[in-house]
Amino acid sequence: MHYKLNKHILIFLAALSLGSCKYFEPAKKDKHVARVYDKYLNASDLNEAYPGDMPKEDSIQWVQGFINLWGKEQLVLQKAELNLTEEQKDVEQQIREYRNSLIRHIYEQNLVKQKLDTSVSQSEIRDYYEENHHVFPLREGIMRSIYVVVDQGAPRIEELRQALYLRLPGDLYTLEDYCRQYASKYQLNDSIWISVSDLRAEIPGFEINPNPSRFYEQNPLVELADSQKVYFIHVKEYIPEGELAPLKYVSNKIREIIVHHRKINLLKTVENSLFEDAVRKNHFEIY
Repeated sequence: MHYKLNKHILIFLAALSLGSCKYFEPAKKDKHVARVYDKYLNASDLNEAYPGDMPKEDSIQWVQGFINLWGKEQLVLQKAELNLTEEQKDVEQQIREYRNSLIRHIYEQNLVKQKLDTSVSQSEIRDYYEENHHVFPLREGIMRSIYVVVDQGAPRIEELRQALYLRLPGDLYTLEDYCRQYASKYQLNDSIWISVSDLRAEIPGFEINPNPSRFYEQNPLVELADSQKVYFIHVKEYIPEGELAPLKYVSNKIREIIVHHRKINLLKTVENSLFEDAVRKNHFEIY
């Protein structure tokens, strides 16, 4: 796109070429640098918007880009003014509603920060789970498992394979020591529930056996390999899709639900208190 830069923009760009970092300092008399119909972009507008601390070449691009964006916005607004009805252009009510909504949202956020108790005990989580367990069916299978990923050709693979069965008291220690030295990825906490999709993200190619519960009881160690890695997964327990989610798997979600309910109740309590106080003091009347 070709256009003619006015003399004030040329002054800015010339100042840049001389290495000046003060070309956006306020002038005694503000100067126009661009116009769209009866709307003007002034040097002070550039000065206010200029982020500063840019190389000379970047500053030149920024000036040209800012002016172009300003021009495009003004042209679209001008077109809108010409094509919309007066009723469509009356946005005062929408602005008031948006302002009120924004102010209320900010006030409520501050109120929540100051007064909301976010601590949730394990007994509260357990009670909620027992009363509402029917709302926590699993959307996909989950499992407790440990896994180890090593490079092809890693040393002592057979020792790793045997330790993963966790038959001997020292096997976990052996695994931890091995993984610290040779594993590219591992997870040895078998009390953590993980979804099948999350496990697939860690172990490419992992698939659930058609009869998982029985299969993993008899064959707890799954071994996969590709051209670069060897993947070992020891499945401790599997719960299929549709079954009730165990408490530990949904405890964080329940904690969030409890805190959210507290937040709703807090805001309702404050709102009702304000209303009752206003009625009592005659600050609210219905005519």
